[in-house]
Amino acid sequence: MRRIVVVTAVYGVLIGIFVTLIGGGGASLYLGVLVSQIGIPVHTAVPTSLFIALPALLFGFLSQVRVGYVRFALGNRLLLAAIPSIIVGTLVSGWIPQDIYDLIVG
Repeated sequence: MRRIVVVTAVYGVLIGIFVTLIGGGGASLYLGVLVSQIGIPVHTAVPTSLFIALPALLFGFLSQVRVGYVRFALGNRLLLAAIPSIIVGTLVSGWIPQDIYDLIVG
């Protein structure tokens, strides 16, 4: 148990620093660590990695808004175009067998 606490703390610090330097939330990096190093099943690691990435995404977004780099008009167009696919993906994801889901995400 102590090993998992140390491993998660070390990876959390390293990934946090890395994604802060390059931008983004790091969910894909956290996903790899959760599955390969900590041994969490993929179906649990995916939403966990998204949850972990939220603060980095939020603070990164706010800092970029503050300096004026966010192009809201372009972002809104992309977001509106993506919404139908997001809805379909959400609805279909519950029907994907676990082994195929692991293969797709892995």
